[in-house]
Amino acid sequence: MFCAPTELFWSINPRMKKATINNVADLAGVSIKTVSRVINLDPNVRAATQERVALAIAELNYSPNPAARILARRRVVNRSLGLPTIDGSAV
Repeated sequence: MFCAPTELFWSINPRMKKATINNVADLAGVSIKTVSRVINLDPNVRAATQERVALAIAELNYSPNPAARILARRRVVNRSLGLPTIDGSAV
């Protein structure tokens, strides 16, 4: 019996509720980096590849994880706050 790739994925991983970038890459037949390039609109990806990735994203109903995107950027927001001490000088 033939199973579509997404049916096979969900039958193997029934507890997974959300598709990952790995699932998209597997379905599209490309690397994770290529999926990332397509998501981030890198101009150096062939149109045919962009279309395959876009179809895989749509089929799996993939959406990037916002927390993972923040971690991947490795940007830390530093906020400092000068508070006066009892004698009036700033710390």
